[in-house]
Amino acid sequence: MHPGDIPLHDFPYRHELDPPIMIKRLNPDEPWMKPAPDRHTFYALFWIIEGEGFHHIDYTGYAIRPQTLYLMRPGQSHFFEVDKRPQGISIFFLEEFLYLNKQFKPTELFYLIDRCPTLYLRPAQARALQQIIEQLLSEYENERFGYLDALQHLTQLLLIYVRRFYNQPNTDFIEPTATTYLSSQFQRLVDQHFLTTHHLRSYSDMLGVTPGYLSEQIKMTTGVPGSHVIRRRIIIEAKRLLAHSELTVSEICTHVGFKDSSYFARFFRRESGQSPLDFRRSYREKYRNILG
Repeated sequence: MHPGDIPLHDFPYRHELDPPIMIKRLNPDEPWMKPAPDRHTFYALFWIIEGEGFHHIDYTGYAIRPQTLYLMRPGQSHFFEVDKRPQGISIFFLEEFLYLNKQFKPTELFYLIDRCPTLYLRPAQARALQQIIEQLLSEYENERFGYLDALQHLTQLLLIYVRRFYNQPNTDFIEPTATTYLSSQFQRLVDQHFLTTHHLRSYSDMLGVTPGYLSEQIKMTTGVPGSHVIRRRIIIEAKRLLAHSELTVSEICTHVGFKDSSYFARFFRRESGQSPLDFRRSYREKYRNILG
């Protein structure tokens, strides 16, 4: 099946004022739990407490067993082949959620997904993750005062723990094929250079491939062309500064590598559907009560 033929699901907001994160117990009726491939526009973590079968990610099957964490980035295809119904918790979030916290720095965690999307954790590791994930679920369900800050910090803590587990020799994981290695390297380079390098050709030169080949491979693994990945990263940084700083639009324009603030404003509107100042006003109004 061609990636373009696989259903692509947008982020499942509960209601209009939701932050871009969703945490819930696994439900076999959800479309991504069906035995047919689908894709999402968001990051996904599946924490398995018990169950049997296989979770197929980008056409590689990974055994479902207790104390397993699956990590997926946007655009990856997957489906569950279940022998015993899995129990656990799913965590979905958009990339911008990681940047709503002005203290958060980009993590390399999701570049490692291409190396290993499945972690089979040892008991001590599983207990540590289980505690954080249950706290996340409680904060998400109860929406108490300051819950958005709590969700941000707990999500960051969860990702830090998982990043550590990748480096621990007693963590079991299975190496997938190397077909997505180019995508991983490209996204790492974008995160390093997006403030100064906006053109796909520059990245293809760094990687020693043609722009057409690079874009085709990125689209196969993420569902979007390489140029979209670059633009998305620029927009996320611009949104973070608009939300959490008092920099002017002109100053933000310069920070993200644009020379003309009028062109930057048109670029931002085209990519986000709002002008920079409209985004700043609407964001601060939307999250005023929960951000404090």
